[in-house]
Amino acid sequence: MFRKIIIIVFSFLTVHHFSFAQMASVSSATDKNKEKRMALIIGNSNYKFAPSLENPKNDARDMCVALEKLGFEVFCYQNQKTKREMKEAVIRFSEKLSSQHGTALFFYAGHGMQVKGENYLIPTEAELRTEADIEDETLNVNYLMAQLDYSKNPFNIIILDACRNNPVSRSWRSVSRGLAPIDAPTGSVILFSTAPGKEAFDGKGRNGLFTKHLLNVLPTPSLSLEEMIKQVSRGVIQESSQLGINQTPWWNSSFTGKFCFAGCHDPAQAQELERIRKEKEQLEATTRRAQQESQEKQKMLAEQEAQFKAKQQALEAQMKQLEAASRQSSTGQAQANHELASVKKKLEILQAERLKKPEAQRRQQEEIKRLDAQRKELEQKVAENEAMSQRLSQLEREKAEKERLLEMERTKKRASEDVPQAAPTRSRNFHIPPAL
Repeated sequence: MFRKIIIIVFSFLTVHHFSFAQMASVSSATDKNKEKRMALIIGNSNYKFAPSLENPKNDARDMCVALEKLGFEVFCYQNQKTKREMKEAVIRFSEKLSSQHGTALFFYAGHGMQVKGENYLIPTEAELRTEADIEDETLNVNYLMAQLDYSKNPFNIIILDACRNNPVSRSWRSVSRGLAPIDAPTGSVILFSTAPGKEAFDGKGRNGLFTKHLLNVLPTPSLSLEEMIKQVSRGVIQESSQLGINQTPWWNSSFTGKFCFAGCHDPAQAQELERIRKEKEQLEATTRRAQQESQEKQKMLAEQEAQFKAKQQALEAQMKQLEAASRQSSTGQAQANHELASVKKKLEILQAERLKKPEAQRRQQEEIKRLDAQRKELEQKVAENEAMSQRLSQLEREKAEKERLLEMERTKKRASEDVPQAAPTRSRNFHIPPAL
C-alpha cells in the first residue's frame, strides 16, 4: 500500500514539475511585491444626543476581524465622540496611505445624514440643535474623499452603512432623508447600504442588514468586487422584502480594474489548486493511518519482545540443566545431547524471529518518513501555487493602473494641444435589481 502511494505522489510531482518550477521562480518576487491592503473601520453606537444604535459597534468589530483575515492592516475605532477624533483617524489613515499605496478601504456604520446635498457622519457626542451645528459637530464625507485624493492612493473602497433613521428633527428645511449620491473619484468604488434618499434597517440580529450580507460574501474566493456587490444586493433585497422594508444597496464606481477580497484566481487554476489540496488531504490521511499502525505495531512488538526474552531465559535455563545432566550421567548423555540440540535449535529460531520484527518495523518507519516528506513537498507546491495566483492578481491591478495613468497623460496632451476632447465618461450610477 505504501509503495503504491509513493509511486502516485512521485508521478504527480513529475507531471507538474515544470509548472511548480515556474511558481517557485515568482514566489520570492511575490513576497516583495505583495499588494498592500489597509482599512479604516469606524462604528458608532452609543449616541448621547441621538437615538442609540445596537449594531454598528458589532459591524465595526466583525469587519475588522474579517478584513484582517483577508490580509488587511486594519485601524479600528468604536464610538468616536467628536468630529476632531474622526478627523484625526482619517488624517492618520491618509498619511499611512501616502507612504504605502495599495488597496484602501473605509467602512463606517452609525448615524449619517444629508444636508443641502452633502453627507455627514455623526460622532456619538455631536449635539445638533440647529442646522448651523452640522459643520462644527459632524464629519463631512467630502473631507474624507479629499484626504483619500490627497494620499494619491490608486484604489479606494468606501462603504457607508450610515443611512439609519434620521437622528435630528425633521423640521430642518435642508435635511433630507437618507444620504445623497456621491460621484466616485477616479480609481474608487463607493458602496451605500441603501439607495440615495432611503433609510437602511439596523437589523434584528448581531449586525445591520447590509453588513450582515457583506460579511457573508467577503471571504468567497475568486469573487470579484462587482460580483460581490451584486450578491450582497440580492441578499439585502430579498431579506428586506420579507421584512416589508424594501432596502436596495446602491453603488458608484470609476474603477476599471479587477479586485477580489479573497484573491482573484483563474477558474482552471483554482480547480487545479483544489485538486492538489484534496490530494494532499488524502496523503495526510494515509500518513496518519500509517503512523497509527506503526504505533500499534510498536506496542505489539514490545509485548512480543517481552515474551521472547522470557522464552529465551527459559530455554537457556533448560540448556544449563541439560548440560549439567549430560556431565553427571554417561548413560543419559545421548538423550541429553539430543534434547540440548533441540533446545539450541529453538533458541536460534527465536533469535531469528526477534531480528525480523525490528527490521520490518524499521522498513515501515522509513516508508512513513518518505510519505511525510512527500506531504511536506506537496504543501510547498500548494503555497507556491497560491503565491503565483496572488502575483497574477497584482499584475492585473498594476496593468489597469498603468492604463489609467496613460489615459490621463493622453488627456493632458490633448488639452495642451487645444484638441477638442470627447465628453468625459460618466461614472456608473445605478441600482442592482433583484433579478441580477
